[in-house]
Order: sequence, then structure tokens, then C-alpha cells
Amino acid sequence: MKNVGFACTTIFPDAPAVKHNISHWLDAGFGPMSFAMDRKSGELDATHPDVDIVSFGSEPRSTYERLCPWDSYSRKNLSFARLSNMSIDYIFETDDDNFLYPEKLRQLESSIAPLFSSLGELAKSDQSNVFQSIYDVPNNIWARGYPLQWLEEPDQPANGSESCETAGVIQFLVDGNPDVDAIYRLVFGNDIDLSSDGLESPTYIFKRFHPFNSQATMWPRCYFPLMYLPSSCEFRMTDIYRGYIAQYILYHHSSAVVYSPALVRQERNEHRIYRDFFGEHTGYVEVLTLLETLNNLDLAADSSPAESIRTAYARLTEVGIFDKTELILLDAYLESLA
Repeated sequence: MKNVGFACTTIFPDAPAVKHNISHWLDAGFGPMSFAMDRKSGELDATHPDVDIVSFGSEPRSTYERLCPWDSYSRKNLSFARLSNMSIDYIFETDDDNFLYPEKLRQLESSIAPLFSSLGELAKSDQSNVFQSIYDVPNNIWARGYPLQWLEEPDQPANGSESCETAGVIQFLVDGNPDVDAIYRLVFGNDIDLSSDGLESPTYIFKRFHPFNSQATMWPRCYFPLMYLPSSCEFRMTDIYRGYIAQYILYHHSSAVVYSPALVRQERNEHRIYRDFFGEHTGYVEVLTLLETLNNLDLAADSSPAESIRTAYARLTEVGIFDKTELILLDAYLESLA
């Protein structure tokens, strides 16, 4: 499937997962790969013509590449934009500590296009806490970015159209050490090893907010604008806020968020859990404000994804979730897409 691109960011070019994924992705016949490096990164030793490397000091190819802040997870946007300018229809993104399952990767060819053209017989999940129904643990478990209030109180559904037709994004689950909340890790430790076998087939959510991250997601070209990762918020919240914003706009366009069985296993890079907690603390405090702001947006019925995300960021900037510089970066990103 040469029409599927691969995006990743890393400061560890020798990371085992990076080498593993390059080998298996290209061997499976998939499309171009793009890796966004950083100032402190070494050089990625990959000379394959289908491997694009965005490194510090390289000549900018767009206004966004000139403005994008380094030493920020949002530099992953550089890879999104690079891939968008290639002949691809989908982008799969992941991180440098997630190992693709080769056998499952080969099954993607027959499943990607159908999911994005019609939900078919897919089951709809009405679970408020999707993780609790998937990961078989004797205690409560929840995703990073899930509002703590919702662990005890029922959440409210997001506004959106009444009918759902297609998938807007696929969040593949993660085996091993998935993206759970920092409080969970502080209590149960960082060396968790979980299986997502609780989800045997894809399921979707619609008109409900639930966090999804950037560890293993697939996006169609029409929604590349929604992949934008903000930089003027806490690092631990950038992909969570991105997911909530995208989710709201997807619902406006009658598209669902699909959760699919694991495509990767995470062998987590070294983390200091207390630092993760402090990084996620802002989300505990302001995520409901973000969701309320989204629910109160007045999006035009015929607004494009790019117009919708611009409207969302303008309002979220007004209420203090993001800095005003975010609008400059967002406009540059949207302009950089093919």
C-alpha cells in the first residue's frame, strides 16, 4: 500500500523500535516514511529513498518548517506536512518506543480503505471509559487525558450531527505499556504489561468525548488538517488536546473515532512518573473547560476541516488554553499541506 505514509518523531535515532519499524514497514510494501528529529538528536542512519528525515539545520521547505519550534513534540507536524506533499491517501503515526506487529501490519491492506469508506457492521461503544472495558485489570484504569471527574460522575455527550457514516481516525490500541494516566502509574508502577485482548474487533465512538493519543493512529487525507499538534501547551497534553479538538470536528462531519485492536507493542522509553504527573496536571485542571468550549462552538454546516480547526483554535486561544502564537503556527501548518 504505497498510498499509506508513516510519521514518527524521535531523539533516539538508534532506538530499537525505529530500526524495527523501518524494516518491517518497507518490507510490507507500504509508502514513504518521515522522521522528525530534534536539536539534540543524532543522525538517523537510513538511506532508503522512501525514508525522509527532517533534521535540525536542514533547509526549510515551507513557512511552517521555518517557524515550527524545535525541542517540542509538535515537530511531528513537520512529518505530517512532508508526507502530505507526497502521493499518499493516509498517514499512520506512532512513537519511537512502539514496535509494529509485522503479522498485523500485513493485514492492514484489506482493512484500511473499507473502514474509511463505511463503518459497515462495526459496533458502537457507549462506554464512558473505553479503557476500562478493554484492559482486563482488577482495578480502575483510564487513558491519559480522561477527565478525573468522569471517573465518579457521568460525562456529557459531545454535540454533533445525528448520523455517523465513516471513520475519521483509527486509534489502534497498544499492548505492553499503553498510554494510561500518570496517577495510575504512580499507584501501580511504570513497568506494567497489559494486553488489549478485551477488544476483539474494531468499535467506534460518536458524539462522546474520550481521549485518543498519537501512539498509533491512522488518518485519511481529508482530515490531515486535524492532525496538527499544538506547541503552546504542556508536552503531555499536546496530543490529548489535539485528539479532543479533532474529535469534535470529526463529529461535525459525521465521522467517528474508531478504536481498533493493537497494531503495536510499547516498550516504554525511560520516564520519571512524577514528571509525567506534573505534565498532565494542567489537563486535570482545564480539560473540562476545553471540552465545554468545543461544545459551544458555532461551526458552519459547510465548514471544511481546515476552517473548523481554525475556528476552534481561535476560541480556545481566547479562553486561555493556547497562546496566540498557536494561530500563526496553525495557519502556517495548514498552508504547508498539499
